[in-house]
Formats: sequence, C-alpha cells, structure tokens
Amino acid sequence: MRLQTYIINEGRTRTTQMSLDDALEFVSNKCKKSLKKHLSTNGAYITRESKNNGNYTYIDTRKFPDRESKNTWNHYTVLINHVLPQWKKYPRRQFIASFEKCMAGSNTCYSVFPIDGTDIGVCPKRDIWYSFSSKWFGILNELSNMLNSIGISDQLSPQKMKLELEKITVRDFHHRGTKMRKRWEDKFKNLNLYELLEQEILTPKHFMLKKSGDDLPTESEIWFDGVAIQVLNVGDNLPDFLNKLG
Repeated sequence: MRLQTYIINEGRTRTTQMSLDDALEFVSNKCKKSLKKHLSTNGAYITRESKNNGNYTYIDTRKFPDRESKNTWNHYTVLINHVLPQWKKYPRRQFIASFEKCMAGSNTCYSVFPIDGTDIGVCPKRDIWYSFSSKWFGILNELSNMLNSIGISDQLSPQKMKLELEKITVRDFHHRGTKMRKRWEDKFKNLNLYELLEQEILTPKHFMLKKSGDDLPTESEIWFDGVAIQVLNVGDNLPDFLNKLG
C-alpha cells in the first residue's frame, strides 16, 4: 500500500484524495485512537462541513500558512497562533471542526480521523467567537474593528503586531461608545493593549488542550494542526468504512 506516498507528498497540497484501501490502512495504522472514538459514536467524534473533495481524503495543514477566515478579520488568529505566550502550548488554528453529529441531509459532512498524538484545542462554546469571558462578549469583532480604525492590519507579521499593540493605550481610541473601550478605561486604563489582551481578554482560561482519542465536550468547536483522514459521512459511506475496521 502507498502510505509512504502520502507522507512524502504531504507538502504539495493541503487535501489529497485517497482510495478506500489506502484510507482503511492509514486509519487502522495511524489513527487508532480517533477510530475507537468514531466507532463508539457512529462517526460523530470529530466532524466537519466542507466542500466535497471525494469519499476519502488525506489532509495535512502543518506546512501551510495560517488559515484565514473568509468572512471575518483575522487579528485574533495571528494573536492566538503567534503573539500571545499563553497560547504557545496550543496548536495553530489550522483545521476547524466540532464534536457533533452531521446535520441531517448534509452531503458535505466529513468524519475526521486525526493521527494519534495530535494536539487538539477545545473551545468552551460551539464557536470561538462566543468562547471568551462574558465580560468581553463579542470582543473578536470589536477588537478587529478597533485595530483597523487605527491602521493595524491583520496582515502584519506577529513581531510587528506585538510591537504596535504595546504602543497603544486607551487614549488612542476615539470611538468611546464601544463596550471594549469603556471597560478598558474603567477597569484597566493602566494597561497597554498588548497587556490587556494577554492578561484579560484573549486568555485560554476556559479552553482545554486535548489529544486525539480523548473525550471531547459535545457541540464544541475544536481545532488542530496536523495530519488527518476525512471520510465523507453521507449515506452508507461512513458506516461501511467503520464496519470494515470494526
């Protein structure tokens, strides 16, 4: 079997279609812990809605640039991945998924099998946008708007972004009506913006770090950065796949 072929070629593309036999052998050899969880949950251990790339795909995110959201600014991704030290033990936010059943009628939902030993970040809510302290609810969008208003782009290098954040105080913002600015001024006016983000706003206090195969909370957003196999969870495709391995 061509397991080594996928490993050798992993840097060429983020997602590669696989044959059924190759996917079966890869999962049975390298994804034993996530396979055990999928067998016990009928394929609902880790799932992801995605465009249809075929029944079985190999994915490797490690050699690719940071993932960028299509519909939002990405300041928080740069901060979590590279700037704020309290997130260093967490993986980059490269592959976003969840622990829940695929939606009925979906024809683009995949069950995901990370290789054994993969670090998995776990949000306390089903979306990272709602996962930080309620005192700062909705902060990610407000933070990006504030940074954009003073010319700090989400395309800055991590080093440059940190330097710029350290220069900013609450007095640099003129739109005084925002919730973030008001709380900053009332409670933390002696902190610059980098210190505020590090110590108070973007902390991993309510997040968890797990390994592939660990128990995960249901309906929570999870993420990892590494190698995984995706199996299309439509019709009998996934049950047949699991039956061959069970």
